[in-house]
Amino acid sequence: MKDKGFTLMELIIVIIIVAVLAAVAVPRFWDLITPSKINVTKHRMEEIKKAIVGTPEMTGAGTYSARGFRGDVGSFPNALFDLVSQGSYPNWDRYTRKGWNGPYVDSSGGQYLIDAWGNNFVYSSSGTPTITSYGQDSASGGGDDIVVELRY
Repeated sequence: MKDKGFTLMELIIVIIIVAVLAAVAVPRFWDLITPSKINVTKHRMEEIKKAIVGTPEMTGAGTYSARGFRGDVGSFPNALFDLVSQGSYPNWDRYTRKGWNGPYVDSSGGQYLIDAWGNNFVYSSSGTPTITSYGQDSASGGGDDIVVELRY
C-alpha cells in the first residue's frame, strides 16, 4: 500500500507560491483602503453640511422642507454637538417655524463627530464656517486635509 499525503518539498513549494501571491496582493489591497477612507470622510462631512445648512433643492408647497440647523435656528451652531443637543437654543415654534428642531444627525455612537481614521472633525464657525478632517496623518497641513465650506 502506498503512503498518502504531501512530501516536505511539495509543502514548501505551496508555501512559496502563497507567499508570492500575498506579496503581490497586500500592497494592492492597501492602495484601495486610503481612497475608501477619503470617500467615507467626505460623505460624513457632506451629511454634517446638510444637517447644518439644509438642502435648498428640497421644497414642498413653496417652502424649504430640509432647512437644517441654520434655517431653523437662524445661525450656525457653536459646535457640532449642537446638532444633537438643544442646549440653550430656543424651542421649535411650529407657527413661526423657528427654533431648534433636531436632532439633525444620527448621533448613535458619536460617529458623526469622527472621520474614517478615527479623528475628530474640526469645526470652525468664524468667517466662512468650515468642517475639516486632517486626513491620514492627523495633522494640519501635509496635503491630505479635507475641508468642506458651509455655504448654500
